[in-house]
Amino acid sequence: DAPPDKENSEPFVQVAGLMHEAGVRAPQVLAWDESQGFLLLDDLGARTMLDGIQPAHPDANLPRYQQAIDALVRWQLASRPGVLPPYDAALLQRELQLFPDWYLGKHRGVQLSDKQRAVIDQAFACIVENNLSSAQVFVHRDFMPRNLMLTDDATLGVLDFQDAVYGPITYDI
Repeated sequence: DAPPDKENSEPFVQVAGLMHEAGVRAPQVLAWDESQGFLLLDDLGARTMLDGIQPAHPDANLPRYQQAIDALVRWQLASRPGVLPPYDAALLQRELQLFPDWYLGKHRGVQLSDKQRAVIDQAFACIVENNLSSAQVFVHRDFMPRNLMLTDDATLGVLDFQDAVYGPITYDI
């Protein structure tokens, strides 16, 4: 239930289709009433990869991480330009800005000096330049164990992909 005046479901539907085309398990859109904002999806279950991680037995987790990397590589191999929005300098800069604005300023109550701000700005400029010069692929933007589902058929399902973009190959890993 995603009322169109509050949320645009089109990116979710588009990326779900792209994931299926790439051979990546994601919720299948069984029906979509776009005008009313209703989607009927198949269910990937309630258990995330994070739930299945065994902290006391790190070696036991390796197969799951390998599955996750395999899914990510399938997603990246299906990439093509012009399909998803670009992960451009403006978007990269907006996301980097969360660190000084939200984490340091609001969460930690830290005010940066001009010198500290200059150091961060210089680092951010290097990060943006590096990312924009990297090979470009489909980027999930939140590819982590909380968004990977342990399904009944032992495959990993992928969630929270509606903000996917076309950007640096190293971002998701």
